[in-house]
Amino acid sequence: MTVRKLTFPILAIICLLWVFKVQAQVDIELKTDVQQATVGDWIPVTLSATVPRGSEIVWPVLEETLNPLVVLNIQEKNPVSRGDQDYQEVTATVAAYDTGTFEIPSLPVIVILPDGGEGIEYFTAPRTVFIASVLPDSGYPNIVDIRSQVDVPISAWEIIWKALVLVGIVAAGYGFYRLMVWWKRHKGELPIPGPPPIPPHELAYRELMELQEQKLLKDGKLSEYYFRLSEIIRRYLEGRYGFPALEMATWDIKQVLPDYIDKDELHRRIEEWMDSSDMVKFAKDIPGWDECEQALAFAYKIVDETKIIPSLINSKQSQEAEPA
Repeated sequence: MTVRKLTFPILAIICLLWVFKVQAQVDIELKTDVQQATVGDWIPVTLSATVPRGSEIVWPVLEETLNPLVVLNIQEKNPVSRGDQDYQEVTATVAAYDTGTFEIPSLPVIVILPDGGEGIEYFTAPRTVFIASVLPDSGYPNIVDIRSQVDVPISAWEIIWKALVLVGIVAAGYGFYRLMVWWKRHKGELPIPGPPPIPPHELAYRELMELQEQKLLKDGKLSEYYFRLSEIIRRYLEGRYGFPALEMATWDIKQVLPDYIDKDELHRRIEEWMDSSDMVKFAKDIPGWDECEQALAFAYKIVDETKIIPSLINSKQSQEAEPA
C-alpha cells in the first residue's frame, strides 16, 4: 500500500520534468532589425522556431496578425537540423503607410511534438516600430498668408497694338484658308459649288410646260400623258411639303393632305384628281382629250394656290399698291 502511494507522486514528478524538458527544447522568436522607418519603407520581419526533431510547426497567418502593417511578401524556409533539434523560420517584408508607433503583437505558434500529442501554443514577445513621415520639415510653424496680387497698369497704346495683332492674326488665318480653298479647287480637289436648288413650284411649272411641248395628246398617248402629269404633281407636293409623295400610295397622301393644305375645297378636288389618275394607271381607264386638258389646267391650279411666295415679292407688291 505504501509503494502504491509513492508511485503516483513519482510518476507526476517524472511527467513534470519531461514537460519542462520539452518546453526547454522549444524556442520561438520574433525578430526585426528595424525599430524606426519612414512611410512606405520595407521592414524585414523574421519568425523562427527551434523544436525537437520531427515536430510539426503551425505558423500564424501573418496577413491577419500583423494588421495594420501591410505584408508585402512571405517566404517559409526549409528546416535545418541542429543536433536533436530542427530550426525553421518564416521571413516577411512589411510596410506601413501611416505615421506613428506600430506594435507587432505576440504571434501564436503551435508546435506538435513527434509523439503525436496535442499541439502546444507558444507566443512571441511583441515588438514596436516607429514610422516617421517622408515629408521634410518646412520650417514654418505657422501658416503664412498669400500675398495679394499686384495690379499692373495697362496703357491705351498696349491695348491698341494687342488688338491690332489679334486682328492681323485672324485676317492672315482667313486669307490662308481662302488661298487653300482656291488652290484645291484649281487642282480639282474640291468641287465647285453648283447653283442653288430650283424652288418646287418653278420646277413644277417647267415640267408642266415640257409635258405640253411633247404633244403626247396629239400622238394618242393619253395614258402616258396622265401618268406623267400625276408624277409631276406628286414630285411638287414632296418638294413643297417634305413628305415622300412619290413613294406613297394615293390613300396615304389623302390622309396627310389636310395637315398641309387648309383649303377644304382644294384638297377635296386634289383627292378626286388623284383618284381619276389611279383609274387611268391601274384600271386602264382611257381618258378623253378634254379630260386630259382639264387635268393639266387643274395641275397648274394646284401649284398656283400652294406655292411659296417670297416675302421680298410680297413687300414689293405692297409698296406698289400704296397710293402716291
